[in-house]
Amino acid sequence: MITNLFNIPQQVLDSIVEDKYDGRGEDIFCSVTDLLNPPHQWNLLKKTPKHEQIIDAKDLLKAWIRTAIHKSLYETHRDNFKDEMALELRINEKFSGKTITGQFDYYQDGVIIDYKTTSTSNLQHYNKFGNTIPTKWEVQLNCYALLLKKSKGTPLTTELRVIVICTDWDEKKIFEDHYPQGPVIEYNIELNNYDKTERWIIERIELFNKALIGETKECEAKEVWINKHGVRTRCGNYCSVSHKCEGYQIHKSVLKKELRTHIDQTPKIID
Repeated sequence: MITNLFNIPQQVLDSIVEDKYDGRGEDIFCSVTDLLNPPHQWNLLKKTPKHEQIIDAKDLLKAWIRTAIHKSLYETHRDNFKDEMALELRINEKFSGKTITGQFDYYQDGVIIDYKTTSTSNLQHYNKFGNTIPTKWEVQLNCYALLLKKSKGTPLTTELRVIVICTDWDEKKIFEDHYPQGPVIEYNIELNNYDKTERWIIERIELFNKALIGETKECEAKEVWINKHGVRTRCGNYCSVSHKCEGYQIHKSVLKKELRTHIDQTPKIID
């Protein structure tokens, strides 16, 4: 179910909520992007019909903008296509008997490039703590390199790059601490040992299998983005199946009790 709490005009809403085919078949276990997310959340998404998932249109807006940017870049590359290039390349390969799919944006002369759109505050956060980009982007591109190697039977990747487009970049803020120094920034990513990447994929598949058979009942603490008030912000703001999660419903119930206790213990002002 898609809500529209912020009254996005219908002309825009129709485009935002359009269900776009992602190219996966029934034999696909999951995607590389799925492997980067919590296994319990993935399992709930897999088992919950689309019409029972709850998401607001505003939360689809970023994906809509990202898709528009990717489409424009794809069309530009397509118009200047060369034989050694690959665009929007999707690869399916088996690991531990499970088919994993991945699609990257651009490949040429041994270089895999993936485009990312994000907010400047997101990059500021990682810059503040000494990381130029999220670790998951590094893992993701290394997984793509491994998929390409397995599909072709030989290592073909020599470089990994991510090009980050900051959708809200403001030149007036360029002197702020850790602020991105341009609206579009290219980062080089270290190409890991292929065996290391394959071990990571296999370990993730094992965790996802446990979730699939019901051994995992909720997401780990590090996966739910707990804020300073103890609230699970990922569950409350960024998960369309949190209403189906027993662990999150218990968490909400505990928070409500704590809030009621706090209110009851607050001294009353008597006129």
